Amino acid sequence: MESTPEDFIFSCKMPRKITHELNLRDCGQALLGFLNDIAPLQPKLGPILIQLPSHFAAANDEQALKRFLLRLPRRDFRFAVEFRHTGWNRPHLIHFFQKFGLCWVWNDLSPVARLDRAPFEFVPETSDFLYVRLMGDLRSKYAGDGSPIYQYDSLLWPRTEALENWAVKVSRHLQGDLSAFIYVNNHFEGNAPLTCRRLARQFGLNLALPQPADLRAKLENEAQLSLL
Repeated sequence: MESTPEDFIFSCKMPRKITHELNLRDCGQALLGFLNDIAPLQPKLGPILIQLPSHFAAANDEQALKRFLLRLPRRDFRFAVEFRHTGWNRPHLIHFFQKFGLCWVWNDLSPVARLDRAPFEFVPETSDFLYVRLMGDLRSKYAGDGSPIYQYDSLLWPRTEALENWAVKVSRHLQGDLSAFIYVNNHFEGNAPLTCRRLARQFGLNLALPQPADLRAKLENEAQLSLL
């Protein structure tokens, strides 16, 4: 942690074992172990993402979710919950999140065929920070045989209008001390670093990216150092 820049923020995600395998049930020991492991990052620790699986639905899992969230140490950590099932879009759950200071993740999983139509229908503000995940079309990740479909080294399908819309949406909510954490996946436009730079420009920021030659030199230097 000491080797990171002063303003660096670590982003952690709740283990898949807790969210996808145990479905937030009977996971006390696993949760405690995870939080103990990341506790040393505390001075630079950002919100912890709890990404729920698509099969985790309100009809069967709402009580399990609430019991899990209520046991979280919210005084020491910040948490953001990402739903992948639209059945969770219920007003009483928004009130629950607001009451306990939990963040409702805004995500964009729109398919490539609808690349400029971001899902803005349900983006509640429930905490003192925003957590946005521009994930894109995850179906573009692998072919039927499990092999990668793309190289993800360029803008394969620019979502210019979607980026503009997300920037406007986020800017409208950035009032007072509210902060925003925005994460981008390769599947959104084809290359996450380039998307980050394009989005930063929407906020009037110039995000410098390392050049491929610089990256190669860095990796070569690290490889040489590891041999010493």
